[in-house]
Amino acid sequence: MQLDAPELENELVRMTLFDEGHVQELRASTAVKSMWESMPDLPKGTNFEAYAEHILTLKKKASLVPFAIHRCSDGAFAGVISFENMRRVHRRLRISHYWHPETMRGSGVFQASQALMIGRALDWGARRIAWMVPARNVGALAAIRSLGAREEGFLRSFLRLADGTFADMVVFAFLHDEARAALPVINDRWRALMAAAETTT
Repeated sequence: MQLDAPELENELVRMTLFDEGHVQELRASTAVKSMWESMPDLPKGTNFEAYAEHILTLKKKASLVPFAIHRCSDGAFAGVISFENMRRVHRRLRISHYWHPETMRGSGVFQASQALMIGRALDWGARRIAWMVPARNVGALAAIRSLGAREEGFLRSFLRLADGTFADMVVFAFLHDEARAALPVINDRWRALMAAAETTT
């Protein structure tokens, strides 16, 4: 299974490869606000245009596999997410660049999109699926911990952010069997959140 194969979908979200047509959706969403809290410094500047160009350039080089996320029920834009640091020989990769509009938080979209990425990574043959999260991003840390991924380490002053500060990064990962065991739990979690969100609307 290729990481960029089509038909990445469950009952809550549909994910398609991010392209120029998704740039305006991302720009118009409230995801942009949260992006700047943990945005790495970029070679061509730290504005939205530079970010979009950076993502699309990495996609063309096959060093990033980015997806746009939409909610199945109404087609609403639900964020972005990517694979990066893919190493076929070593059968490892990282899930990154996951941003969601504020209106989607608590709806199960985060868990549903992560579950699809984990499943695709396993089908690709990954033995290790990792995340790196800025230590100051308390919300993101809690979100990854909620998946059940193991917290493996702390990299000091690892990444220069868009605001000029240097971030300590927390490393999380699943090994193959851990990911297989966690997937049913993650799927149950987003289905419960989706049901709860539907009852409040």
